[in-house]
Formats: sequence, C-alpha cells, structure tokens
Amino acid sequence: MSTARTTSAPRKEDYNVSDFDILIYELSIMTVIAFVSLFIFLPKLYLLWILTVVIWLIPVCKAHAYLSAKNSYEELKLRQEKDFWYSLDGWAFERELSKLYRRLGCKTTLTKGSGDGGVDIILKHMNKVAFIQCKAYKKSAGPAPIRELYGVMKSEGVSYGIVACLRGFSSGAVEFAAKNNIKLLDVNDIIKMSEYALAKA
Repeated sequence: MSTARTTSAPRKEDYNVSDFDILIYELSIMTVIAFVSLFIFLPKLYLLWILTVVIWLIPVCKAHAYLSAKNSYEELKLRQEKDFWYSLDGWAFERELSKLYRRLGCKTTLTKGSGDGGVDIILKHMNKVAFIQCKAYKKSAGPAPIRELYGVMKSEGVSYGIVACLRGFSSGAVEFAAKNNIKLLDVNDIIKMSEYALAKA
C-alpha cells in the first residue's frame, strides 16, 4: 500500500533566503527591465528631443535676430538726434563715439582717462592708427586741445588725429588742425556718421 506524498509551500528557511535577498532580486529585475527599455526606446526619444529643440529654436532664433536688429536700429536712430549727444557727459561721449567707430568697421580702444596725454580713444583701421580726443564742451573748443593731441601724436609717432567737440571749434583750432593732419568733428559730423552706420546696418 502506497502512501500519498503531501507537498507544502516552500519556506524561505528551506532555501536559506532572507527578506533582504528577495528585495535585491526584485530590484535587479526592475533594473534589467529599465535598461532594456532605455536601450529600445531611448534612441527614438533622443531623436524626438532633438527634433523638438530644433523646431523650438527656429522661431526663437528668428525672434532674437529681429529684436537685435530692431534694438540696433532704434539705437542708431536715437544717435541721429543732437539732444542725445548734448546730454552726454565726457566719459559717456567717449564711449558712444568709440561704439560708433566700431559700427563703421574700425577697432577702438578706450584709454583709462587719467594720464592719457589727451588721447581718449585709440583707433585702428586698415593697418593705420589714429588718436582721438573727445570734448563734451558746452561751447566751441579752441586750439588748446588740438595742440595737446598733436604733441602726443609727435611723441608717439602717430601721424593722424581726430578731435571731437560737439559744439564745434574756433577759427584758430580749425587753422591749427588743418596744418597738422588732425580731423575735427562736431555734432553734425557725428550725426552724419550715425546715418551712414544706420545705412550699413
């Protein structure tokens, strides 16, 4: 007579398995599934992400280009008004004139102000160097600043100079500048330069 063998549910003790071992096993299975899923789907998601970014960048780049051009145009239009230039102090005048020359394709360097020997901007264009002195006077400039710049030009071996004074120059200043290769700029000359820069923009 045979005796029927009864089976019982397996116990963790029979397999020497702890709760921690089961947790590690389940985490391992989930990790494998995650990696397989990433391997299968990530390339597609990656391409979709790139496409989304490209589609998003097109209008952003167009808007940025438009706003940059618009701001540049408005800045140049503002700089065609005498009141704008007359409102500047000495340092601001130097910065704005330097910026204007850069818009016209020149390289400029602003000096530090003190101990500059009368040179406010060093201009370079087509392998030529010029010294620029800026005067935001409330009246026309006499010969003194032109003579000062000429002295620095001679000592530094620079053959071309520019003096900018918004209110113009006395006849003595004009005469001395004409004899020594120094160009004079008043507010009308600067506005013409701004108009030319706007036409090039």
